[in-house]
Amino acid sequence: SRVSTQSTGVYGLAAFGHNHPVRMAHGLTGGGCPTKGGSCSTYPWGNSGGGFPTDYEEITPICDGIVVDIKYWADLDIPWNTDTAMLGNAGYGTEKVEYMAHANKYGEFEDPYLVNNGIKISSGINAEYGENFNSILKVELFGHGGVFANVGQGNPETDQMQKTFDELKSRAQTINYKRIDDEKIDYEFYIIERGYHNYPESYIIVAFVMDSKVNPKDYSYIRPDGRYYNGLVQRGVRVLNTVPKFDPPVYIEDDEKEHTVYGLAAFGHNHPVRMAHGLTGGGCPTKGGSCSTYPWGNSGGGFPTDYEEITPICDGIVVDIKYWADLDIPWNTDTAMLGNAGYGTEKVEYMAHANKYGEFEDPYLVNNGIKNPQVVDFTEDGEIVMEAPEKLEDHPVVSFEI
Repeated sequence: SRVSTQSTGVYGLAAFGHNHPVRMAHGLTGGGCPTKGGSCSTYPWGNSGGGFPTDYEEITPICDGIVVDIKYWADLDIPWNTDTAMLGNAGYGTEKVEYMAHANKYGEFEDPYLVNNGIKISSGINAEYGENFNSILKVELFGHGGVFANVGQGNPETDQMQKTFDELKSRAQTINYKRIDDEKIDYEFYIIERGYHNYPESYIIVAFVMDSKVNPKDYSYIRPDGRYYNGLVQRGVRVLNTVPKFDPPVYIEDDEKEHTVYGLAAFGHNHPVRMAHGLTGGGCPTKGGSCSTYPWGNSGGGFPTDYEEITPICDGIVVDIKYWADLDIPWNTDTAMLGNAGYGTEKVEYMAHANKYGEFEDPYLVNNGIKNPQVVDFTEDGEIVMEAPEKLEDHPVVSFEI
């Protein structure tokens, strides 16, 4: 840019071109951007590209990400160095312009090199992000939105979640959420679209990534087994940590000490009685892996691609889902939106369908004798309830306090 020394990304359009919003009005077909390189051939039909047969498919067209003044003659009435003459932003006299296109899906790679290496397009219409995500959008917090960790109230005996049926009946878990120190922890937010819970439809999920500035091992882990780990070793890449941290450290604002993050026995502290809303479960599925048939079976707390030993630590970290401006009050108070706000009482009763969660089944963990210290057993007989009961109302419900 002439007016800035900073570089920035170029964004393509979903439209074939911003200068013809309704192609069919001119007897033309299509209208969507063919988001891969290669021959334009049968566009807008088929899996056509946006250029010529000699182009790489992975060099995508970025439709109208770059536009050029087609000016090969002299100025007629006004110079072209104004913000209103012929500039791409000039539009059609309105702030928003409606575009129309014949429906199709564009951009799936077919080149053998790309297919054999598992490379998928990451931009354009019906974009794919590898095998794990349908789409991803990075977002930023507004104002005083923040991230909070449950560091407990100072007594490890009660700060830990209840893990047995007897503990559920005998004590409450003590919790205390404190804002994490972003001078010591980096974090990013994403809204992702991904399959979840064995449903064919995608879920919209808020994803949170954190990294320690104090010790790079704090949130780092690679299982020392398998093709990925072996590939790193063969390439001489230093693996920071191969020991899972079931109770990772966290750093709090205005506090020099390192604290432990405590997860809850509840699926989430924001819904104490899920069955009141027609939902099942209520307990934390305390191992990584697919949430699949939760709350039945030995399900995990995430996705099939997760390590079982990276446990979910249910609501150990909570995030202000604040991607808009303050409406009436700022969010930097201890009573607005913070996890501690609760339900107006010091203790809250939670209810859950009884089951046992967290037993490792992954062959690597089983063969190496690695046990999950966060197994929770809300049953009276210690057995996993593998199938949903025929009559849900007949299944035991346990209650516990936080």
